Amino acid sequence: DMTTGVMEYRGVDTETQRELFRMGPYQGSSNNHGEFLAIVHAL
Repeated sequence: DMTTGVMEYRGVDTETQRELFRMGPYQGSSNNHGEFLAIVHAL
């Protein structure tokens, strides 16, 4: 059972805590979508 809802994701530099990107919110998405898109965006 994959529940959908509002999803957003962001990339943060772990050394400086600076936010590099923020995307969303997107309706009808899951946390799996967000995790995948964040990785692709960072690459």
